[in-house]
Amino acid sequence: MANINESNEVANNTKLSEEAKNKLLELQAELQQNSNNSENNSNYIKFKQGHDFKVLRFEPEKTHTKYVQYPNNPKPTLQYKFYASELIDKNQNRWTKVREWTISPTWAKSVISLLLKGFLTLELTRTGSDRNDTSYNAVPFLE
Repeated sequence: MANINESNEVANNTKLSEEAKNKLLELQAELQQNSNNSENNSNYIKFKQGHDFKVLRFEPEKTHTKYVQYPNNPKPTLQYKFYASELIDKNQNRWTKVREWTISPTWAKSVISLLLKGFLTLELTRTGSDRNDTSYNAVPFLE
C-alpha cells in the first residue's frame, strides 16, 4: 500500500507542465486545421443529411448538365453540376476553393432562377435524409 508521501507525488505528477500544455494546444490546433482542410480539399460540396446550411458563391459559366447512371435505376438521370466556393468564415471573408455541387433538375430551377437575376451568392438550406425526401431552399445572400 502506498504511503501518503507517495500518493502526493503521484497526484503532483498528473499536473501538466506549461511546456506540455502548450505542445498539446499546438497539436489540437493542428488537428482542427487538418480536419477543416480535409473537408475543404474535397472536390465536391456536400450537405449533411437532415438539416444543413451553406453560403455558396457560384461561377455560373462553369455550370453544366450530365446524365448519371445510378445502380438501382436502369435509365440515366439528368443532374445539374454547379461550381461554387463555400463561405467558411464570414467575419474574415474566407472562402473554400471552387468545388462541384450536383443536384437534380427539380432543385436546380430555383438556383438558376436566382443566378439569372444576378444573385451569384446564395444561402442554401438542405432538409431531408435521402434522395427521395431531400429539398433545397435557395435565397440571395446579402453581405
